[in-house]
Amino acid sequence: MAAAEKKKLKIGGTGNTVAGVALVLFSLLMLTSWRSQPLPLSPGQWVARLLMAVLFYLGAAKLAKGLRLHRLRTKVPLLESLFDHGGRIPLAQAAQSMGVGLSSLVRDVREMQRQGMVQRMYADLIRGELVYEARGTAQSRQAPASDVVLQEEHRKSAAPIYALGFAWVVYAIFFPLLHFTDYVLAAILSLIAYFTVAWRAPEDIVIREKVVPALWEQPTGNAALDELLKGVQEHLANLRRLDRSIDGKLDAPVREILSITQQIVEQLRKSPQSIGQMRQFFNYTLPTTVELLEHYEELSRQPVKGKNITDAMAQVEGKIGFVVDAFRRQLDALFQDKALNIAVELQVMESLLRSDDLGKIHDDFK
Repeated sequence: MAAAEKKKLKIGGTGNTVAGVALVLFSLLMLTSWRSQPLPLSPGQWVARLLMAVLFYLGAAKLAKGLRLHRLRTKVPLLESLFDHGGRIPLAQAAQSMGVGLSSLVRDVREMQRQGMVQRMYADLIRGELVYEARGTAQSRQAPASDVVLQEEHRKSAAPIYALGFAWVVYAIFFPLLHFTDYVLAAILSLIAYFTVAWRAPEDIVIREKVVPALWEQPTGNAALDELLKGVQEHLANLRRLDRSIDGKLDAPVREILSITQQIVEQLRKSPQSIGQMRQFFNYTLPTTVELLEHYEELSRQPVKGKNITDAMAQVEGKIGFVVDAFRRQLDALFQDKALNIAVELQVMESLLRSDDLGKIHDDFK
């Protein structure tokens, strides 16, 4: 954000806060000077108090707006500090780092956008990521085939209810509630406040996680294979989460490990007879790899990285290539029988094409 824009936003937030405090104090001082006025109030006194009540209400609204802008402005550098030079991070990770919920984070980011506090930062609910393209480094990525997606729900804001109740409090401060007509007037003014706020207040945003099973999770009819694949689902879910949370040197390897694992599962569904050669992969190789990547993710989140952390991360980064190769070989092994069948069929076809009968037919055709 440019320095001029930051200064303008700071002045705007401070201006609302100062104006709000001034209006509230002025109206309360005027009310204090009127405490000795006899009851019932004359029409002129009632109008004067009504004017002060309106000023008090507007001052409180400006004060609330100024404090809200100040709160959002202090969060901007915290959000930007989550990124090195732009990029993508999981929304859940960002919300945890900020100490807020998913819904609050998305609302804050969108409000920052409306106020011009952030540029090219937005919440990508399809991928479940917070995107910051401050320097054009956030690359486009395909949406992960995740079994957990974020859904956005809109609900009516509770702000109009708060405005209605606050209007009753303001009326009780500035006017005596002695007669039935006083309560009727208070009700009318509170309804005006309710509809005024309801007309302007945006809807509340609620972000929920929804589990969407993949198509290949349907039963295969093979009890042993179904039981094996059932235990794989948790590892796949963890791999998808790690694909969203791990960046840097392990970004591409983690994505390839996830892709290969999904291909292995899909191929097993087509060829259940290969289940025997995959038990070691699913019982040791896959869970060990997921556990190793989870340790790496935990280490990468540490704010202060000492020698032990950096050495452990470097070891994982140095050996991840061997892990990816092991996954590739395991996928290639599933096609061994198919490759053999293709070779046999080609050999038989070649023999037939070289036979005397086919050669004679070929000559007659010529």
